[in-house]
Amino acid sequence: MENGSVHTEFEVFEDYLNYEHGIYQHVTGAYIGYYSVKILGWGTDKQGVPYWIAANSLGEDWGEKGYFRFLRGSDHCKIESNAVAGFADLSRL
Repeated sequence: MENGSVHTEFEVFEDYLNYEHGIYQHVTGAYIGYYSVKILGWGTDKQGVPYWIAANSLGEDWGEKGYFRFLRGSDHCKIESNAVAGFADLSRL
């Protein structure tokens, strides 16, 4: 959360395909597979629900102009346990 964007994968269910806006939480539908995205930030909505802000590869016509918010803090659909990041060693430059 404090060192920039990270890459992650999460479990995708049928209801994710119908996402348009708001904080996504899996509610219904069969498991489809995994999807890979970049998490760019985080926030909390007016009701206090924490979320991740992520970019997808589906274009600006999908979701919130190519982005989506995903429930944060509970490893929902394994989005947090699958996150990976690296740190550059700039001392060798």
